Amino acid sequence: MKRTGKKFRWNYTALAFAIPCVGMLFVMLISKYEPFGKYSMLYSDMYHQYYPFFVAFRRAIRSGSGLLYTWSVGMGMDYLGLISYYLASPLNLLSVLVPEVWLLEFFSLLVPVKLGFAGMFFAIFLKKLFGKNDASIAVFGGFYGLCAWALGYQWNVMWLGTFALLPLVALGTVCLLKEKKCFLYTVTLFLSVYSNYYIGFFTCIFVFLLFFVYEICRWGGWKKLFADFGRIALFSVLALGMTAILTFPALSALQTTQSSVNNFPTGFRLNIAKENTLKGLLDAMRQVAGNMGGSIEPTFKEGLPNVYCGIFSILLMFLYLMAKNIRRRDKCCAVGLLLFFNVSFIIRQLDFIWHGFHFTNMIPYRFSFLYSFVVLYMAYRAWLMRRRFRPAQIVIAGMLTAGVLACSNELFETVPLELGSLTLQIPLYFIYNLIFLVLYLTVMLYGQLEVPEGITERQKMRARAKRNRQRARTRILALSVMGVELISTLVCFGLYFTGTGVSNYPKGTTYTASVIRYMYEREDDTEYSVCRIVFGAEPRDQEVYAYLLEHWRTLRFSPPRPGTEHLPPPKSPKRRQREARRMTQAAGIGTKAQQALKLQQEQGKQARLARTRQQREAEEARKFQLRQARRKEKHRGH
Repeated sequence: MKRTGKKFRWNYTALAFAIPCVGMLFVMLISKYEPFGKYSMLYSDMYHQYYPFFVAFRRAIRSGSGLLYTWSVGMGMDYLGLISYYLASPLNLLSVLVPEVWLLEFFSLLVPVKLGFAGMFFAIFLKKLFGKNDASIAVFGGFYGLCAWALGYQWNVMWLGTFALLPLVALGTVCLLKEKKCFLYTVTLFLSVYSNYYIGFFTCIFVFLLFFVYEICRWGGWKKLFADFGRIALFSVLALGMTAILTFPALSALQTTQSSVNNFPTGFRLNIAKENTLKGLLDAMRQVAGNMGGSIEPTFKEGLPNVYCGIFSILLMFLYLMAKNIRRRDKCCAVGLLLFFNVSFIIRQLDFIWHGFHFTNMIPYRFSFLYSFVVLYMAYRAWLMRRRFRPAQIVIAGMLTAGVLACSNELFETVPLELGSLTLQIPLYFIYNLIFLVLYLTVMLYGQLEVPEGITERQKMRARAKRNRQRARTRILALSVMGVELISTLVCFGLYFTGTGVSNYPKGTTYTASVIRYMYEREDDTEYSVCRIVFGAEPRDQEVYAYLLEHWRTLRFSPPRPGTEHLPPPKSPKRRQREARRMTQAAGIGTKAQQALKLQQEQGKQARLARTRQQREAEEARKFQLRQARRKEKHRGH
């Protein structure tokens, strides 16, 4: 908030940062997530991949060890390839300033901070593009930062940086094509791809689409088209070239993964749809449109595309299509983008291309945030012209919005509501969306007050003053209802998202330190012992850590063997052959672990033989006593 004279003027871009950031922090506080409680937002791969990678990355930077190759993963791998996907965000570099005991808290706070940047950058996009600087840019920025994609996939923290930068890349594209200013476009596209090349690939496709949409809507002839194409191609190559230090190692690393053997799908195959027909395509499009409603659980791993970005956004989107001041080609291009995204979710060939010529393993439709971006752009343009819509247009837009919301699969799904000993089944989706739709329609219709004709000039002045006051109240009411919807969205997310307990997380606790110290003590006298634990299937690292933390005191090791000794001075080849032959004959072939296990097996075998011999001798003695007893009885009988 800035002070100008005696009045305070809000910094609305900072407010746009605060709405998603503080909102997410409030959810973390209520749910007792780190750093406010004993639970954490480490979810799925975030628990056993993203956070351990983050800790190892910080240690590598602090220790000055190399970032080109690492032995910490498997038998060693290209470290730059891993960094380019998981760890390239510039915010990760700040972790070197944080003590290691606070790393989990720092890592958890990256989520609200990045969502805050997403809201702020979208507000800057609206401010520069439309010349507005009021509370509306902050609220619409909040809807972008807290859209369903951001809440559903927030646990993929490495994606959020590129998601946040999308509005600045779009703004830079417009500045490059309209004003021939290249700095913003080049820098933001570089940061988007550098932070995460995977989501950056979606951004590059969107820039390609945005270029053609801009040229169609602002047509200036073929000469201008080719000039603009050359300009955007030049600075795109420059931005992508600056990311080569990470994208080339990533491309090389991808050739060794399963992603390199995916085949392009053939035939007419559909996602979501129950049948691969035109009817199935239309039904799948209906389901995607219905997922724009509120109160729906975001897709965390599997489900429909995350396309929710506010109920008011749907209403304003239809008003955008009815606006007379917006050119028809602008409307056609906006609708064309939404339809293209919609069918891209469904047609497998398009879905395959969007995801880098690869079918995803869970977490589907990862580019659905582009859909929300276009919807919010359309909604904000209609918001700026809200005073020009007639009541009939608002009612028609409300009916169309109700039709979209009615397409949801959860229209009449119920949830249990406990009131003491009474349990009621409540159609949450229906009630939630109906309430907000009615509120928005009421607010929009309330502001439609016209100045009557045929009255005196003094009466006109009073009518205009009354209309202006009513419009101001309408604006405040609409933004207030949007704020309530944002709060409701966060409440629903807090109810649907399940955190993770971190009390037993292997992060350098005293138990882990005890295990490491115990293992070192076994090698104090240059002796080597191993322990064999059968897990069954190939265990994950966290399963091994959890087992060690719980059972390390009861581990059963093999008998010690001599440890590694210093190599003697070089000997002649023949002498080394003779010694190798003698060592092979004496100790056998195998690693130290194999030899130690072999020794343990031999000792077990000797113990079994001894037990068998004792049992056999005892059985022979028993039989001998029986024979002796029978002889005595036979002798007494004679």
